[in-house]
Amino acid sequence: MSACAIAARRVSKRYGGVQALHDVSLTVRPGEVHALLGANGAGKSTLIGVLSGAVAPDSGYVQVGNQRLRSGDVIAAKRAGVGVVHQELMLFPDLTVEENVAAARLPLNRVGLVRRRERRLGAASVLLKIGLAVPLSQKAGTLTLAQQQIVEIGRTLFGGGRVLILDEPTSALSQPEVKALLGVIRALAAAGTGVIFVSHRLDEAMQVSDEITVLRDGEVKGTWATREVDVADVTRAMVGEVTTPHVRSAGGTDAETVLALRDLRGPGLGPVALDFHAGEITGLIGLEGAGTDRLLRVLGGALPAAGEIRLRGQRLHLAHPADALRAGLVYMPPDRKLEGLWLDRSSVWNIATAAVRRTPAWRWPGWAALREQACRRMAEFGVRLSAAEQPVRFLSGGNQQRVLFARVVAQHPAVLLLSDPTRGVDVKAKAAIYDLIAALAAKGMVVCVAGSDIEEILSFAHRIACMRSGIVVAVGAREAFSSMRVMECISSGHDAK
Repeated sequence: MSACAIAARRVSKRYGGVQALHDVSLTVRPGEVHALLGANGAGKSTLIGVLSGAVAPDSGYVQVGNQRLRSGDVIAAKRAGVGVVHQELMLFPDLTVEENVAAARLPLNRVGLVRRRERRLGAASVLLKIGLAVPLSQKAGTLTLAQQQIVEIGRTLFGGGRVLILDEPTSALSQPEVKALLGVIRALAAAGTGVIFVSHRLDEAMQVSDEITVLRDGEVKGTWATREVDVADVTRAMVGEVTTPHVRSAGGTDAETVLALRDLRGPGLGPVALDFHAGEITGLIGLEGAGTDRLLRVLGGALPAAGEIRLRGQRLHLAHPADALRAGLVYMPPDRKLEGLWLDRSSVWNIATAAVRRTPAWRWPGWAALREQACRRMAEFGVRLSAAEQPVRFLSGGNQQRVLFARVVAQHPAVLLLSDPTRGVDVKAKAAIYDLIAALAAKGMVVCVAGSDIEEILSFAHRIACMRSGIVVAVGAREAFSSMRVMECISSGHDAK
């Protein structure tokens, strides 16, 4: 047996001015589960792309067994036995389990017809190997998410996979499903498969892996035998030196409770109990799939929920975004281009529509007055007035985000719900957005900001709520949280002391 199932040898990759990977080396042996860990933006996805042939590195190479793979060649990687199961599943929902498993390498006869008996026996053998007891004739779309995940693994094995790369395989699974999947992974490793387990969840990585490699800022910060490290060691490698956050404003610790949530439950969410106070910025921090954005969407009326939502003591029933807007709960989505702005319309038009919504139906708004109000908002939020009539799509990302801010604030929110508000903007624009958020809170507004950038949220929030798997696992004043503690909470699922 080869000492190397797959290896990256001094791999580097740059995208424009961003060094995604720098001199990264990684070796996975047959029969080993190797956890690849790192915070958002650490370079994990780029490394997966290089290992699977989807990304050509600028320097370095990938080795499978004793074979050096041709760079940027997905087909060559698959032929060498490298298979990737992505976080977003890629099954054919209307095809059967048998057809999905065999899709990677259909057994054909001389005239190109499928050898059905061979396909059936091969699929049955793979399902037996991975312990999935479902009928071969069942449609893949009717399976549970965990079963679909295992069918994806089966397809890779059917195609001759000897190296399995699993990208966040447990992010959307329940605890019993996670336990079953980790059992499948260990069984595959025991049979000689080399497995790369990519995850944000440290407890699962520690449980299932033999070795751990941590990436940070595109560089390997350490590789250890799992039995020789603990969560604190790995967390320290992931977040680096703990820095003291720079806070732009002071929070009101004794302020009025404006919004109260009790036993709130929704799709992939809850139960959640949380209070939001006047003049306070609450930072919701969680990894992908933790439920931070889902919580804001529930409060914005975009997702159904059960439980209790009280605004200044009055119980709300949010069946539609219009209900939330009427109550003063305004949600700003993370994707300004898809959900937030009309890109072919002007800045003035985008901002003015918020005022139109607040105008009584019997009163036709005067465009001159609306334009004047919108221009005042633009000046308030630092959008250059020369862009007033320019389509928003031609503005920079930072200016687009400011227009979106102006638009949501024009709806006079009592509670402002911001999901990833600095997404896709440069450092200068981020600083301006932080100042805008602080200024709104200083006026007494309730602000809730969801994001996954720990340092960023710690830099301006007054209170921190850490989320994992749809629930709040730790909450408290910002001073009680360091980067390391936050990472432990959101990745391990407990209130780390």
